[in-house]
Amino acid sequence: MGSAVNLEPLRRHLYNRAPLIGGWLRRGAVAALVRDGSVEAVDLLVEAVVRGGDEGARQIPFDALRDLAAQGHRAAREALCRLT
Repeated sequence: MGSAVNLEPLRRHLYNRAPLIGGWLRRGAVAALVRDGSVEAVDLLVEAVVRGGDEGARQIPFDALRDLAAQGHRAAREALCRLT
């Protein structure tokens, strides 16, 4: 089953580097992907961890995956296994 949310704008926000608002947009995108919870959303979080740029930008989606996994989200658990 696919996501009901259009994930493309969230993908763009994950990599936004605009001064002042870039971090806010990234955090908002991560929160929306967590709420969505679909496999596709988890895949975008993984992509952001791998390609996110600096450590701070990668840590936010990694923490979100860890939190989802702790709640029993299977796709997030599997993603963390692939990342570590």
